[in-house]
Amino acid sequence: MLTLERSMPSNSMSDDLPERGASWSIGRTAPKQEMIDRAVTATLPHPNAQAAMNCFWHHATVMLEPKSFLERSRLPEIESALAALHDCVEVLLVSYHTSATRPEPLAGHGQTFDFVLHPNTYEILAATTGTWRS
Repeated sequence: MLTLERSMPSNSMSDDLPERGASWSIGRTAPKQEMIDRAVTATLPHPNAQAAMNCFWHHATVMLEPKSFLERSRLPEIESALAALHDCVEVLLVSYHTSATRPEPLAGHGQTFDFVLHPNTYEILAATTGTWRS
């Protein structure tokens, strides 16, 4: 999947939110800034988001994708989230990329803290962790 990313200045709506931006698949559009801010705010009380915020470098990326985006996953948490999205055609995803150092372009690695949110209620339906590498 090819994505484009647009970073938002950290002071766009609220200075107490982490650095954040949007990413979207080809043929899709970026979520609106209000949705990005609400999605990130909804995740902040979760222990995984708190762990991400405690890392030296962290960046939250928000995506609004078709529900089918998750259908290949066999993780029980994601399958449960898909069941809870029965009335929706889209899913809201928040991923915190973290690192022990500030990554250079095309170089770096770290942990991700990922959330599946209901696009209407901003309820966290699933939380997982993973790794990333440039």
